[in-house]
Amino acid sequence: MSKLEIKIGEKYHWLSVLGEGQKLRLPSGQTNRTIKCKCQCGNEKDVRLSHLKRGFIRSCGCLKKTKFGQSGKKLYRVLRAMMERCDGKVENSPTYLQKVITVCDQWKSDFKSFILWAESNGYAEGLQIDRIDNSKGYFPENCRWVTCKVNNNNRDNTLYVDYNGEKIALKLLLERLKLDNHYYSIRTRIIRGWSVKKAIETPIRKGNYHRNNF
Repeated sequence: MSKLEIKIGEKYHWLSVLGEGQKLRLPSGQTNRTIKCKCQCGNEKDVRLSHLKRGFIRSCGCLKKTKFGQSGKKLYRVLRAMMERCDGKVENSPTYLQKVITVCDQWKSDFKSFILWAESNGYAEGLQIDRIDNSKGYFPENCRWVTCKVNNNNRDNTLYVDYNGEKIALKLLLERLKLDNHYYSIRTRIIRGWSVKKAIETPIRKGNYHRNNF
């Protein structure tokens, strides 16, 4: 039987193939072929080829540890989704491709660095990664962890306003001021040329505007 070929760089879950590993001798005397792999956490490990191919081993063992356990799995999915958006593999990829949005090489080549950045910059269950400047890519200085509501209000078509020295999405501001029921009326005023302060602080007369204006 011909020797099964492996490709350098081929990926199996968290493991990337580096080359041939040392032969593993079992208690029965039988020898097993192993493959030297690099885990996305940075560690290297010789893995039995059969276990690698069948998915019995997915990492160097770090997934079983607290630091790279459940949180690591979730952060890996976050990073993978980021890369797929930027590589043209999901529905909204054209927007990312047109704007040349990319994931920084540091995070793409070293998953451990992404975990360390996330854990040091406010990552918590339920938060989403958000680009501060939507015209730029995913890199430490341009990313933050936010709630779904904040993320949804940081889009290219989001209307930002300056109010009392703060730049903020109009929708979030009006929610804070408990005026979110008048969002469309106030937005219409601003688009028509009203100052932000006047648009927000002038009482809404019933019947002036309707939610279906936009």
